[in-house]
Amino acid sequence: AAAAIYEQVLERAVGTPAEFTAQLGLGRIRFAAGTFDEALERFQRASARGAGVQAEPNPDVSERAEALYHVGLCHIRLGQNDRCFPSLRAVTEVAPGTAWANRAFFEIGEAHLQSGSFTQAIANFRMVGASLDQAQSSSLRVDLGRPLVLQSTETSNQVTGEIYATIAYPFNLVMAGLNNP
Repeated sequence: AAAAIYEQVLERAVGTPAEFTAQLGLGRIRFAAGTFDEALERFQRASARGAGVQAEPNPDVSERAEALYHVGLCHIRLGQNDRCFPSLRAVTEVAPGTAWANRAFFEIGEAHLQSGSFTQAIANFRMVGASLDQAQSSSLRVDLGRPLVLQSTETSNQVTGEIYATIAYPFNLVMAGLNNP
């Protein structure tokens, strides 16, 4: 039902900000369904209208950051880790000081880790939590003084979330601890 509404918006709102919002909505639906190639196309259209130098960026920075972040995730899900970097880096430039930037740094680190570029992975993991303004930074510190980012979503019957943190332990030990609490 939601997809049909977004499709109607696309037909009626060509060239308007609502077109970007509808593309983003369709991208979310396709991503949730696991059709990452279709989601990729929608997220690309949600970040900018057109291509190349003539592209018109989405004027809503939050929507553009989310769309670019998901472009990167789609590339990762499609097994194209090398193609995720431009869009994820763009998130950190378009929306510094936001949760989107921190999530992008984390995904960049993960992609480097999977490719065996450990130095690059560590450098990007260290940036998680560093892309915050002063007020955010002072309110998001754990007792050890390390940055922590928590993003959660609550529905009537569940809470889901993601936590990003800089930790002073080897990655394999942390993963073992998380997998066997």
